[in-house]
Amino acid sequence: AGRDERDRTISRRAYAVAYPVLLTLVLCAVGSMHLGVGKIGMAYGIIGAIIIAEIVHYTVQIAGYRMGA
Repeated sequence: AGRDERDRTISRRAYAVAYPVLLTLVLCAVGSMHLGVGKIGMAYGIIGAIIIAEIVHYTVQIAGYRMGA
């Protein structure tokens, strides 16, 4: 079945919440270089940021479907 307007709205809202989370966490990971964190630590931080942003994205999607957005 194709995606209807409700699916697109929920997806758009989830990305609108998850993207700023990703951006903030990646900037924190990059900024951690000034605190003495090495390249590997920064890479782990960026990977962690991506994972956390995806968790936020799917959580907002689930909440959207549960609330009947």
